[in-house]
Amino acid sequence: MATRKLGDVAVGEIVKLKENGASKDYIVVHQGLPGFMYDSSCNGTWLFRKNPVENVTQRWNQANYAGSEIDSWLTSTMYQKYQAAIRPHIKQALIPSVSSSRRVFLLSMYELGFTNIKSDDGGTSRKDGEKLSYFNLTNQSDPKRTANSMYSSRSAVIYPDSSDNKAYWCVPNDGSFGVVNILVPLSVRPALILDTDNVFVSDDGILFVNNPPNTPSSITVPDTIRGGEDTSIIWSAATDPDGNLDGYIVQRSYNGGSSWEQVYQGRSTSTTVSVPFGTQTIMFRVQAYDTYGEKSEWTTSPNRVVINNHAPS
Repeated sequence: MATRKLGDVAVGEIVKLKENGASKDYIVVHQGLPGFMYDSSCNGTWLFRKNPVENVTQRWNQANYAGSEIDSWLTSTMYQKYQAAIRPHIKQALIPSVSSSRRVFLLSMYELGFTNIKSDDGGTSRKDGEKLSYFNLTNQSDPKRTANSMYSSRSAVIYPDSSDNKAYWCVPNDGSFGVVNILVPLSVRPALILDTDNVFVSDDGILFVNNPPNTPSSITVPDTIRGGEDTSIIWSAATDPDGNLDGYIVQRSYNGGSSWEQVYQGRSTSTTVSVPFGTQTIMFRVQAYDTYGEKSEWTTSPNRVVINNHAPS
């Protein structure tokens, strides 16, 4: 399997995120926006830890998920577990039922595929998300929701006789649903959304960041260009923050930049181009690329008027 961009990974595949240096399995549970309840901050690759984090004792401990012990632990301690290169690519996402954005959070019961969750004593339901594409739409047991222990969601139980939420929804080992008091700690399966611009998946499933090369600072073409002759193009060497610069692409335009055609690709910082006789104007541009195909911005030359003139016989 070749190295791929994270945004190209299929829903349901397992990728590996490093937590304090140790690789942990995460399921790709959605790509893009789940629905109208989410804004652009939630547009990315949704990852869900395959099994709960070990030895977590934080609780909901209050009426709402936002600001609870487990919410604070996820946004601080859990977030810091991820490798430093990945953290800037974890989106600050405004998820439903939480008044401010989060980088690491729990999934809601609706996101897990439950559609009409109510408390056992007649509580009312409250929609706090849309089903993520990995899960089945069912209120029954679902193997896609199972883990090696019961785990909590971020969905509160709403009772009709009180404005206070005193319980929250959880997912037992069989992938069904249950209710737990807010003072009872349960295991947690963190979720997060990664942007897909520069995040890749290696052959062994590990996520890593690859930044595009820096843009070549200059491109030089002769002041005088003659039709029917060769002309020399030179550009400055680029650098790459990941150290994997692979080469350059050079293009030319005969119409002031309205359209372009490639005239060179390789590792040199110069090339010779034949200019057809009768060409009116010509300009060139160059960009760098790396071993993963990420490309820099273009650096463009001035538009030169071409001299078309033969010596008299």
